[in-house]
Amino acid sequence: MSDRQHSARRGAQFSSDELRHAVRGGTRAVIVAQIASQLISLLVLAALYRLIEPADFGLLGMAVPLVLLLRTCATLGLNAAAVQRGQLSPEQLSSLFWINLLIAAITTALIAAGGPLLAVLYQTPQVSPVCASLAATSLVTALGAQHQALLERKLRLGRLSVCRLIGQAFGGAAGVAAALAGWGVWALIVQQYVELLVIDATVWLVEPWRPAAPWRGRPIGDLLLFGGYYSLSNLAFTLAQNLDKVLIAWLLGGTTEGRAML
Repeated sequence: MSDRQHSARRGAQFSSDELRHAVRGGTRAVIVAQIASQLISLLVLAALYRLIEPADFGLLGMAVPLVLLLRTCATLGLNAAAVQRGQLSPEQLSSLFWINLLIAAITTALIAAGGPLLAVLYQTPQVSPVCASLAATSLVTALGAQHQALLERKLRLGRLSVCRLIGQAFGGAAGVAAALAGWGVWALIVQQYVELLVIDATVWLVEPWRPAAPWRGRPIGDLLLFGGYYSLSNLAFTLAQNLDKVLIAWLLGGTTEGRAML
């Protein structure tokens, strides 16, 4: 068995001393990363708020609930299932990866198709191309989801935090550069894509696991069931968190003031 296969099969098995050390180190890394993330967010937002009109932020806010809802469905909670399961074979990991990509491709098409419907609902034609532009974020997110789950599974939280911070920093820099060039709402979309792509690249670099070609391996029905429950709970949370944005967009999205309020 290769080192990569052994790593995938061994998963999150640790001795008590290894587990204690990994948890302590991971906790410190997560705390430091959260502080750094907040500082980066404040700096980037301070710059973007000066360079981009509030109505452009509102356009993004009108599209984001649909994108987040379908992106939540796209993962089916399979990343959480990969972290939770005590034993995972290389075949199961590969199956989870390809299923994630397949569902993400479907949700990408649904997000793009939902743009014209939102434009009619909100009486704001500009929201349709924004949705179409954001659609592929679902697919880009899925490309790195399995590797992030494996890093969490192995309690390599420091490495994962660094990957996310690098992505956030590059995304913020790209967004500010695009805003300086006068791209408006498109600068915010550039920011999202650059952040996600950089995170994908870095987690693929630090996590050696690679998916095998798709084939029928060991059954993963129980993983799909666990992931489905997890995904439903996230879906309910996302709905509650974005309901106010949907209502404001519906009632006031057709006006510049309403988009600024968003």
